[in-house]
Amino acid sequence: MMCMLVNDPRYKISLARYLFAATITEVATFEQVRESSSLMLTAVLVVAALHIPGREETYAICHKRFLELIAASMFDRYPNLDDIRALCIGAFWLPDVSWKLSGHCIRMATELNLHQAYYKFVYSEAQTPAEREQNFEKAKLW
Repeated sequence: MMCMLVNDPRYKISLARYLFAATITEVATFEQVRESSSLMLTAVLVVAALHIPGREETYAICHKRFLELIAASMFDRYPNLDDIRALCIGAFWLPDVSWKLSGHCIRMATELNLHQAYYKFVYSEAQTPAEREQNFEKAKLW
């Protein structure tokens, strides 16, 4: 049932477009999203269940798990960009926790120096094309 929610085009096509830099790729599979970030997978499941009629029980289960993963991420030493995307998705679609998620997201993004990514993207001349693309992605997310 959860796999159906991730593969459901409603999130990727309809809902993800509202968040420019907090989306999953069109070709990402359930397993790839889960390996990258369980927080991201759960955020997608919560939002998808929120927008599919008749999925109230699934929404309640996913929402509870999402909050548990957020609590665990407070002490995570090594967040990744997908964790930050997950918090952006949650902050955008879940008004009951949006301020808490926004603050946590900003703290994690600052730890990853995303606030310096735009400067590096625009002004750093000594960067490879891969580093430039990575800095662009980080700047978009910031």
